[in-house]
Amino acid sequence: MLRIVRSVLFLGILLASLGFALINAEIVQIDYYFGHWEVPLSLILLIAATAGALFGVVSCLGAIFRLKREVSRLRKAVKMSETEIMNLRSIPMKDSQ
Repeated sequence: MLRIVRSVLFLGILLASLGFALINAEIVQIDYYFGHWEVPLSLILLIAATAGALFGVVSCLGAIFRLKREVSRLRKAVKMSETEIMNLRSIPMKDSQ
């Protein structure tokens, strides 16, 4: 069911993007220091959206790696605690009579 929803969502976004690209097919001129570049407006918007997504992912990488290290450290601590508990359970109890 989730696969169908994803496929329909992807197809909807693809059709909306195609329509947007067809509506904004005008050529625009991008000026930079050493010249200019004439490309369709939809391509410029696609490049800007892709660059923004990449910058967002790169800016989150530090936090992701830090959290992965913390998860690894906590898993090791849980494993060590479980081992200690199993060792304590295997020790026979002495009667205090």
